Amino acid sequence: MRRSYVKTIKSNSKMMKNTSLICISLLLINVLGSTGVLQNCGKKEEQVYFNFISRSMPHGRIIFQSLRDAPLGNPNSIKKYWELYSMDVDGSNVTRITRNLYWEHQPDISPDGNKIVFAIHYNPSIDTKETDSGWEIAVMDIDGTNLTRLTSNDKLDACPHWNHDGTKIVYVSDTYGNFSCFDIYIMDPNGENVTKLTNAGIGEFYADPSFSFSDGKSKILYIHSKGYTSNWDIYMMNEDGSDQHLILSTNNKYLAYHDPMFSPDDSAIVFSAKLNENGNHGIPIYKIFTARVDGSNIRQITDNDDESDVVPQYSPDGGKIVYFTWKWNGVVFERKIRIINIEGTNERIISSFSPEEMPSWYPRYIRIEKPVEKHLYIADREIIRLLKNTVIIGKITIKADAYDENGVEKVEFYIDDELKNTDYIMPYSWLWDEFAFGMHEIKVIAYDNEGNADTDEMEVAIFNF
Repeated sequence: MRRSYVKTIKSNSKMMKNTSLICISLLLINVLGSTGVLQNCGKKEEQVYFNFISRSMPHGRIIFQSLRDAPLGNPNSIKKYWELYSMDVDGSNVTRITRNLYWEHQPDISPDGNKIVFAIHYNPSIDTKETDSGWEIAVMDIDGTNLTRLTSNDKLDACPHWNHDGTKIVYVSDTYGNFSCFDIYIMDPNGENVTKLTNAGIGEFYADPSFSFSDGKSKILYIHSKGYTSNWDIYMMNEDGSDQHLILSTNNKYLAYHDPMFSPDDSAIVFSAKLNENGNHGIPIYKIFTARVDGSNIRQITDNDDESDVVPQYSPDGGKIVYFTWKWNGVVFERKIRIINIEGTNERIISSFSPEEMPSWYPRYIRIEKPVEKHLYIADREIIRLLKNTVIIGKITIKADAYDENGVEKVEFYIDDELKNTDYIMPYSWLWDEFAFGMHEIKVIAYDNEGNADTDEMEVAIFNF
């Protein structure tokens, strides 16, 4: 009887305590929210970027498109089965991201690692091409959920890329809807504030745009052709469309340029160049090149052979280049993803299936995963979404997610700039269970294996007695 009585007393006491916490939390939310004390509370969007060059082997991850799960024996609908996947740089840990009957194309991951922007065709047929109408721009969460269409018209919208802080998307659109000219546009990540940056005339085409990576006033690389020719030159302009100027022009050696992208520190560019119009089995031969950002010091990266190497992109540390290759295997063209050092050494195939193409690197990032901004937490449990603020009643486990292609050494947890914990093993977390009242700043700092750091911060209202 005594044990039962004591157990009942403890149970009732615990229930009263939880009830009191709920009542206190609701009162605090009502009072503080209405008076505006908790305004401007939430996760900051600004990211800190590493600007360094490393020659170590990256432990990175890549997003790409593949037909590896397409059903056999149905060639008329095969393009509906282009899906997005991710894998490690050695080709392992392949993970499927999308599962639908659309054609997802040209994926690019936001700088904070949360979103994917891509071109999408909602009803592709066997004859659908990359340059047909019906292509739109869409975004989704990094796990493939919450697909959101950003453009909606009967034109071609394609080639999307994020800017350095994820606040703008650049892309190409068929201006008049009749393929007489292409222009470059930018828009917000929600599809609003569409701005046309170029003014193409009939027979003039702007394509393959990509942003610079550095903070400050962004630059945009792109290719340009005039008079319905295939002589694509590389140009650069400011993010507002001003100061359009030539970087590389075609000649007898370089017949066309495609897919220019900046290095992580914006000091160099990588691109593919057409060297032969009629290569093996009728495809043009492209090779990967790098140059200084002003177009000088051109260096060929991939070997001269009958393969075609296209869509290159620097790794986040600047030490590697990923791309995909068209190669005739005696029966069909193989399309596989490869990685090579920027010196042109150690080229390797990482695809275990063909066709796979359009590779893009995962960015390095650190982010606070718990608490989620604008949510209420009671006794370490998420309760409800709030309109403005992040409110914590009682203790909470702070969780962080970090990624770096050179490996994450450690994650530090701070409260109001005071170091509280250092975690060396995933998942990175720390239990915050000490007296705290009012507004406080949570900060996490991730360090890679070369000592470079990245930070995420969040202000919260906490009441833990």
